[in-house]
Amino acid sequence: MNKHRDNAYFEAMGKRIEQGEKFTEGQLEAYWTWWYSRSKEEIVEDGHLWGRDVHDFIQTMKEAKVESFVTIDRSTGLMENLHGFAAEGCTIDALCIVKADNEFDSDKQGIRIKL
Repeated sequence: MNKHRDNAYFEAMGKRIEQGEKFTEGQLEAYWTWWYSRSKEEIVEDGHLWGRDVHDFIQTMKEAKVESFVTIDRSTGLMENLHGFAAEGCTIDALCIVKADNEFDSDKQGIRIKL
């Protein structure tokens, strides 16, 4: 079950976004990562995170009481982000597979990050 689907912190943040409040790129990436993961078993970060935004991303996830997320990043910036996550106190929990959303997609290899 996706226990992260209902998250009061992110739901309130979404209302603040709608009202025009400004957020950093890292904060917004955390919000959209949660938003697009609501139907998934885990929160899935898909590689759109830039190294300079890692601090705000992780801080926002922690404020939202997220315990872990999976990165399916396959970009050249993956190593930079992994080191950025570690600098924020995160650890690699496990390698995993994220199941495809539909018949037209494919399963993705991922790395579960524990906050």
